[in-house]
Amino acid sequence: MKKSIYSIFLFVCCSFISLAQSKDTLNVFYSTYEDYINGTPVPGIKYNNHMRVVFGYQTISVIRGNKTENVNVKNLPYWGFVNDIGQLVRIYKGYLYDVIAHGKMCSYIKSTDAMVVLDKNENKNIIYEAMGYMDYYSESPDEDLRPVNSDLAIVLMFVDRPKLAEEFIDDTGFHEVDDERINRTYKIAAYINTYNEN
Repeated sequence: MKKSIYSIFLFVCCSFISLAQSKDTLNVFYSTYEDYINGTPVPGIKYNNHMRVVFGYQTISVIRGNKTENVNVKNLPYWGFVNDIGQLVRIYKGYLYDVIAHGKMCSYIKSTDAMVVLDKNENKNIIYEAMGYMDYYSESPDEDLRPVNSDLAIVLMFVDRPKLAEEFIDDTGFHEVDDERINRTYKIAAYINTYNEN
């Protein structure tokens, strides 16, 4: 079982399970997760590769028609978007969350605390603030996000698959990157992808 989890991890690490890689599918919004899966973006609006947080409010720059405007994320009526590097981003309760794994169950990191970026070799990596960040999951792409901050959270996350939760907790050999914090995010994504396969 662990070998298959590590194989899945390599896929996650290399692609972050993003379906969007062609130029036509970058910087586009999706009304629903199903629209993302079906490749049906919202017409007339594009992400303009700019995000900022001011007084706790997250805003992004969008292009509607020929006009560029800054929009408070909480005012966007969409499920999410794919940014300029092909990263799927969910809009949830006024904040952006980078989607690390998706399917029946999803994993996320909040983009104000950590985010997926391209390094100089154009590989996707996670960077985060010195204070660290929280991992989140949802039981489906449309469910509420819940923090993954303890072994109990892992047990609850895989409540219908207790052996998978036990494997996760016992798996101390999962090591893909030197940064322990990022390694835990990758481990959560790998186990969620294993969950999604069955």
